[in-house]
Amino acid sequence: HYARSYGGVHVMISIVIFMLTTLSGAAVGAYFSDRLSQRCEVISAYISLFRNMTAYVTYNGYKLDEMLKAQCKTSRCYISDKLIAVCESGGNISEEWDACVNTSGCLKAEERNILSELGRNIGKSNTEGETAVLALAQTRLESVLESASEEKKRKGRLYRTLGIMLGAAVGIMLI
Repeated sequence: HYARSYGGVHVMISIVIFMLTTLSGAAVGAYFSDRLSQRCEVISAYISLFRNMTAYVTYNGYKLDEMLKAQCKTSRCYISDKLIAVCESGGNISEEWDACVNTSGCLKAEERNILSELGRNIGKSNTEGETAVLALAQTRLESVLESASEEKKRKGRLYRTLGIMLGAAVGIMLI
């Protein structure tokens, strides 16, 4: 009788171990899949920011600090108070711009380079020059967004499936 109840406990523990490892694998796969979605969302947010900045420059004249203050409240991109303060003082925003960009941890080097280049060039030209710089950055990011969306479609499901499968495999090995 004792051996039969011990066997039942062993089976239950094995099932629990299998379920936990499978769920853990699924969670890891979902995390990496979500990172692909976050990357697309951040790129889209910067594209939207550049569209709004272009409209602001076109219709309100060029005042980078006012433009960033206006966008700070509505944009999904991180715009620090320090960045606005540097703009107000007329300083070089490049370093603080990069610091704001780097808070978006899911961007790849290519996207960071595009954004850093904009940070080095914005605020150094007249209205036409500013709109051209913003349009170039927007076009480049739109191209990157297309490839990021394709990658998300291709790899998103793969990451989730692999997570579940690897978790189940580890669970089986532990049993």
